[in-house]
Amino acid sequence: MARWLLLLLVFFLLGCMSKRIRNDSVLRTMAEPVAKGEYACQHQHGYACEGLGHLVLLGGSDGVPSVEAARDYFKMGCRHGDERNCDQLLQLRLYGRNLMRLVPECLDGKDVGVCVEAGRAYLFGLRAVSAPKLALRLLSTGCHMKTDRPDVQSEACGLAALALLAGVGSTDRAPELAVTLLRSWCESGNDHACGYLGFAHEMGLGVSRDLDRATTLYRFHPASTLARYRLAALTMRQGGMSPSAAMTKFSELCVGPEDGAPPVARIACHTAATLALEHGWPHAQRFAALSCRKGWPPGCRLVGEIFDAQPLSLDLRSHP
Repeated sequence: MARWLLLLLVFFLLGCMSKRIRNDSVLRTMAEPVAKGEYACQHQHGYACEGLGHLVLLGGSDGVPSVEAARDYFKMGCRHGDERNCDQLLQLRLYGRNLMRLVPECLDGKDVGVCVEAGRAYLFGLRAVSAPKLALRLLSTGCHMKTDRPDVQSEACGLAALALLAGVGSTDRAPELAVTLLRSWCESGNDHACGYLGFAHEMGLGVSRDLDRATTLYRFHPASTLARYRLAALTMRQGGMSPSAAMTKFSELCVGPEDGAPPVARIACHTAATLALEHGWPHAQRFAALSCRKGWPPGCRLVGEIFDAQPLSLDLRSHP
């Protein structure tokens, strides 16, 4: 009996080690030059196909997500017989089909949650084909929908205004209109709108640049994740926060739930990783990996820099 238990424990540990090696190899591929990953993918290394697929979903090197390119990489890995690539390919197909099937639920005024999920996905190309104008219509529909979920509706309004404010994707910028809408919604108690209005003042979008006004909006509307992140970033940059306090703020934002977009958790993870590296604190690699997995290409590149600065005793690239 003891021998069988020992064998089971050995197999379990080997399985955990294999999974860890595979995940590290995927991250390494995402951080290295694309040509290197493509060579490995073409030579039947499944981890490389998976890594490249995730990389282009996150925006690759040019910041523009490509679901079509991701499908091609996952398909190549699946043809090589790699089960994880087949799973990723299936998830992409199912997500895209379900999203298109659910869109009428939003446009017919039935579900504000669908408006937000589908609108965000189409606006930023998150595991769906980027279609910013459709996204803006979905978000606007959600913003004006009769619903008993005001928090979700306020997120739809904030995202719609953000698209007009910054001209996300192919949407036409209308910053003055966006600021007018955000100001009205903020005065009505929409914390998302107040956070984006602060962002407009910080960046000078549709209004004159005013860091004091931005800071005030961020400070008094902590329900907005964007506001909490921007307040921490501004305070740290102006010397009003110690590095250790900033590290605490960014790590909390990294692992906590995120609302709205741009998704700030991924950027907070990246900031926490850079702070940890700068001050020699632990967990830099963990935060960089979280940033990468949450969809931030600079986080993927930081993973590669950490790998190169601290060589592993095992060459992960040689493992499938």
